[in-house]
Amino acid sequence: MSKHGSLSVPAGTVEIKVQASGEDVRLRWGEFGGPMVDGEPRRRGFGSLLVDRAVKSQLGARMHFAWLPSGLVVEIEMTKSRLKA
Repeated sequence: MSKHGSLSVPAGTVEIKVQASGEDVRLRWGEFGGPMVDGEPRRRGFGSLLVDRAVKSQLGARMHFAWLPSGLVVEIEMTKSRLKA
């Protein structure tokens, strides 16, 4: 059981989409149906920091966060060549 985000409630869902175009790959993680989001958190938890560092250092990716009232949306942009390594 998750203690944060959309998966913290029975009605919450996560939608994951992956798009590839040429060498570019974009992964989109969207949370819906969870508790109302009141903007960007004042501090980030250990798990968020760990994922952010791993994605940037191991995949050379860029991450974009959007804290929408309906839930968190994260987009990760990387190249296919980094996924194969």
